[in-house]
Amino acid sequence: MADISYPRFITNAPTGQDLLESGSQKRTAKSISDHIRSKSTDFKLIGLDGGWGSGKSNVISIIKNELGIDYHLYIYDA
Repeated sequence: MADISYPRFITNAPTGQDLLESGSQKRTAKSISDHIRSKSTDFKLIGLDGGWGSGKSNVISIIKNELGIDYHLYIYDA
């Protein structure tokens, strides 16, 4: 048996991976990424709203990974 020390703390840093069975974070991130990549000349300002721990930062990490180095994200955390 492995020696596990307690208490074990869960990090609150986003992983950038969708670990939900439904894949909802990945689908949301893909939809937002596709909108950002669209050739529309409309101004693009996107906000994510939700409670603590709902996955907002993780969705942003997935978007950042999906868009790659061609796009710059400005993340404002009030």
